[in-house]
Amino acid sequence: MRRLELKQGLSYAVKGYSCVKGVPFHIEDEMAERLLATGRFEELQYADDSGTDIADVDDFMKLFGSTGSETEDNSPKMQELANETEDITPEMQDFRNEVENISSKMQDFRNEVEDSSPKPVDVANGQQPEIVLSADSISRMKKPELEALAAEKNINISDCNNNDERAARICGMLGLASFAQMGLED
Repeated sequence: MRRLELKQGLSYAVKGYSCVKGVPFHIEDEMAERLLATGRFEELQYADDSGTDIADVDDFMKLFGSTGSETEDNSPKMQELANETEDITPEMQDFRNEVENISSKMQDFRNEVEDSSPKPVDVANGQQPEIVLSADSISRMKKPELEALAAEKNINISDCNNNDERAARICGMLGLASFAQMGLED
């Protein structure tokens, strides 16, 4: 095991591992060699064999603060950590604010996606699922569905002989193009 610290950039991530600037960490020798070869890390003295270092946890808490569940704990250690976070450098505070901002944006995005996701449809009570119109979805429709869609959109498909012609006429009138066909027309 070796002890490294990120010295260039705010964070670093590779498959299965990530770290942030200013927080020392322990890592296996092979991975440490790969990280050191990037020139973005420096090796620190490795003092204990326990595999954990309370100073690392304290540094992390100074950098990111505590979560809501941890602040409810009034243990002496949590009080001590809360007092230590007052000694945050301006750079650490800026980084912490940036992380909180990104977290807030991620939560907003999750809420947006959740609001726009399709809601369950109760077909048993007469609710019909909403059909998203695209050339590909229209090409998969059966004759009764195509006829109903054409009637709804006031499109005449009476002279069409098969579903392919019906779908092509409807797509043409609605201005929809199949992405699969667009790739073949090159």
